[in-house]
Amino acid sequence: MSNGGYLPRSEPGKREWLENLAVTLPKYTQELELPDAANVVARVARHAKNFALALDGAEAYSKYTSALVALKVLMRDSDKTGGAELTLPKPPEPVVFEGPVVAGIFEDTSKIVSDIKRSKKYNEVIGKDLRILPLPEAGGGAGGSGDEPRPVLVVELQTGRPNILWKKGKFDGIKIHVDRGSGKFEFLAIDTHPDYLDTHPLPELGKAEIWKYMAIYLKKDAEVGDWSEPVQITVTGRPT
Repeated sequence: MSNGGYLPRSEPGKREWLENLAVTLPKYTQELELPDAANVVARVARHAKNFALALDGAEAYSKYTSALVALKVLMRDSDKTGGAELTLPKPPEPVVFEGPVVAGIFEDTSKIVSDIKRSKKYNEVIGKDLRILPLPEAGGGAGGSGDEPRPVLVVELQTGRPNILWKKGKFDGIKIHVDRGSGKFEFLAIDTHPDYLDTHPLPELGKAEIWKYMAIYLKKDAEVGDWSEPVQITVTGRPT
């Protein structure tokens, strides 16, 4: 499957990418003049929902299996006597998918992306919003004004939280700013050891937000070079 370099490698990253496509694509279907647009939007939304359900279900059942194994070990090997009652693990709720569930969802979405890019109305702004431009390599390099250095950020989800990948190079660290939907970037953190995990509280259960990040290099506590290009990721509220 060819994805043009835009698809994250990790399953959480793929989930977040697909959820972003499902949320963002509907506002461009008319402009792009996509054939059978309603069906395309519905397919992407169904792929995103079912893939998320599969990942969450697999995690829940994995935890349940581990709890059963721990229970089995206590039943078999505990040196406690007297028939002490053990706490039984609670099985997960059944996973209810939105049918039909099909194989090869990323192959299907790659064909949809190809159709999007063939549209005469397609441009880089749309590509950035849909996140179908090639992913940058995590690292530093020249950019911005002249040859001024600036960080290149890559953000993926790690256990549901944004993890910002960057390379330190010859600098002491980076200063990170974040926009959590207000339209204004604000100071988040100074990070001296890649990578940076954002531990800000997630949205309420069932809600989604787009968080954006940008950073600048630091040398002896002074800002060096230019700010990075903003990167963004969709975060969703999840059960604790």
